[in-house]
Amino acid sequence: MIPNNITIPLSWLQKISPGDLLGYAALIFVFLAYRKSLRDKYDSWKSLLQSFLDELNEQKSWLGGVYHSNCREKMFYSPNKIVFKLSFESAKDITRRGISDLKAIEPKVRKMIAIFNERIEAFNSLLDYQRSVITADSVFSQQLQEELENLGLQKRSVLFPKFSIDIENLKNNRNTENIYYLAKKLYFINEVIHIQLISDESREGYLHYLWKELSQGINKLLADYERKIPFYLKDCLLGIIIIVSIVLFLIIENLFR
Repeated sequence: MIPNNITIPLSWLQKISPGDLLGYAALIFVFLAYRKSLRDKYDSWKSLLQSFLDELNEQKSWLGGVYHSNCREKMFYSPNKIVFKLSFESAKDITRRGISDLKAIEPKVRKMIAIFNERIEAFNSLLDYQRSVITADSVFSQQLQEELENLGLQKRSVLFPKFSIDIENLKNNRNTENIYYLAKKLYFINEVIHIQLISDESREGYLHYLWKELSQGINKLLADYERKIPFYLKDCLLGIIIIVSIVLFLIIENLFR
């Protein structure tokens, strides 16, 4: 003999028409397909954000450096002070895909990524100009490097104030006048690269500040990522959603038949 608590569900199942059952099954498949497409989008964004965070971490030794407005370095005069270009392909992909497509990213972070891309482009463009200055006349560049070495470029005992005065004195000699102007131009370029583009944490919109804020922001976003996505995309709730939909389907079928 079948217990009453099982007889009732079985009686409900008997009232379901094949057409309604097929319609319900079709709706479930549509929902699962829609859910998968959205879940794939969120998973793709998560991978992209992780790649961006990895790129930020890789540049920690460079963009993590602090260059205050009073920063003065002897190497700024040197043609051997070559800065390598920065590559943040993930940040470009985020912008190309349309950052507003992912609501989990806060507006503040979206704006910083856009500014970060602009700053990186300006940074790399200035590096191209720096190289063009250095390679324009390789003889002058070599003469400048040799002169800087003679003035104490590598010597810790020769401090920047004295070193910069010795550089200024180069313009008083007709034989060193050209390399003096090259030294000043290179110093200006390096000053812009380090102080005006990278700068320090006190200057919003500059690379060090953006790198620090984005590293923290993306790291926090990834840590809370699963919590930010819609509930119906969470794997742990999928079974519950299916069960609830079945119960509702059975109730509706029995109430309206």
